[in-house]
Amino acid sequence: MKKHETILFLRSLMALIPFKSTEKQGKANSKSILSLAILMFSLVAWMCLFR
Repeated sequence: MKKHETILFLRSLMALIPFKSTEKQGKANSKSILSLAILMFSLVAWMCLFR
């Protein structure tokens, strides 16, 4: 996968994953943000290793 394709894939994946709402509406849960960040990092690392 090329760099441009990877960025487009990550953007579409992030658009598919909704953030869970907390008591304060409009604010994303910190656990969901952390898990999403870990998921994105591992996905990018996996793509870089096995391209």
